[in-house]
Amino acid sequence: MNSQITELYAFLRSCRGSWREAIYIECRCCPYGNPACSGYLLTADRDGAPLLFSVSRFSQLTGDRVQKEECAAVFSRQVFEQSRQSQAMQPSAAGEIVNTQVMRIKAVFKPYWR
Repeated sequence: MNSQITELYAFLRSCRGSWREAIYIECRCCPYGNPACSGYLLTADRDGAPLLFSVSRFSQLTGDRVQKEECAAVFSRQVFEQSRQSQAMQPSAAGEIVNTQVMRIKAVFKPYWR
């Protein structure tokens, strides 16, 4: 099976079949020199590991036009990177699952943009 399709399947499975359930990461200034960067979609798999998918690649593979306003949330790339680097989060009884997922985002960063 094509690896792009496998990655797309894993991503869609993690966001319950809809890109609208993902977080849109807005990339205004690409650190990789891509002048036409359209951003990324972020979700987490069932173990809390992050899955990032390029919006332009997602559109190419599915034919869907992703609208950031329709996503679950919109973060700038800078805010996303700061959240990954923050060490101030302490797990609490009420937010243990969310904190675990954020901690895994910091520890495991698997971009699917290439």
